[in-house]
Amino acid sequence: MRRLNIRFVLGSLLVVLGGLSEPRAQQAGLMPVPVFRDIQVQSQTAFDAGTQLYTYSYTVINPASNTGNLRAIHVDITRSMYSVQFRGDGLRNL
Repeated sequence: MRRLNIRFVLGSLLVVLGGLSEPRAQQAGLMPVPVFRDIQVQSQTAFDAGTQLYTYSYTVINPASNTGNLRAIHVDITRSMYSVQFRGDGLRNL
């Protein structure tokens, strides 16, 4: 079995946060446009030699100064058509 290259995996994982860019909406009516700036994203990868498994952790920090809320993150794990396809046995979200 071909070993998973950690740089390839990290390079192909893309965390996309809706609203990271400056808001483009204009003030309309009485409701103010939410402030959504300075979001911090941290990721961590660990390899357990005993189980031969990788663990990926993500932390997203939305400062209290923001009035906008983060609803979701999307982790893109799309693989190249030339990459090795691994089984999904034992995959789980924590």
